[in-house]
Amino acid sequence: MADTTLETLRLLRDHAAAVLAVIDARGLEGAQHISPKSALADQCRHELETASHDLRILFALPRAPRQPGNVPKVLAFPFDSLTPEQHEVARTADGLLFDAYMGLFGGESSKRRSHYGTTTVSPIVCKQLREGVALLNGLFETETIERKSETEPPRQKPDGPIGKSGFRWHEKEKTGLRPDAFQLVSHLWKAIDRTSTWDDLAEPVFDEHEGDYVTSDRLGSVRRDANNFFQNNGFPFKVKLSVKLRKAELEQMPE
Repeated sequence: MADTTLETLRLLRDHAAAVLAVIDARGLEGAQHISPKSALADQCRHELETASHDLRILFALPRAPRQPGNVPKVLAFPFDSLTPEQHEVARTADGLLFDAYMGLFGGESSKRRSHYGTTTVSPIVCKQLREGVALLNGLFETETIERKSETEPPRQKPDGPIGKSGFRWHEKEKTGLRPDAFQLVSHLWKAIDRTSTWDDLAEPVFDEHEGDYVTSDRLGSVRRDANNFFQNNGFPFKVKLSVKLRKAELEQMPE
């Protein structure tokens, strides 16, 4: 959404909210307790007209002609940069606020003003104001989310084992690890310092509960499968085994 469009709609929202604040603070919605000729009535009228001053300026801008189906007039100039969805929201909100303003003041001419002298504000007008403000608030929330996603750099996918047989490194993805080799690499990748004892590898790699099952021959075969995968796909990693310490390590090699 263009900055000029956003600013115009934000002004529209803020001024309509200011009118609502006066109505709510003074209890003017459907009010019957204020004498039309009292000083309080004059004060209420003054506050409403002051709050509505900038709305009058906004609604004096050139407006698009009515569309088929008795669609309310809408601001013409700043809506050009909106997406169709945003335009629909803004058009509806603008129409609601314009009708609410007309309900309060009946137009620019004092001779055409509505029965506003009673300081009673119709619940319909209040509903139009609240719905218009709510629609614009939703539009701004969407705009904020969209702008944040546009300015934030795209998040890189995490490196390491992926899926059931794959590996990712610096956005490069390859699949083809054999099941036991994949389990070995996955376990070592998540281990502290990417190092694990052979006993701890028994269950995740071989589905065995006894560490004695893990021998240098069995683990050596799985290690070869993993290292062949890394070498064939250009990944800078290598599984190393220590028979003396009965430990396995996933070492990152120089690139």
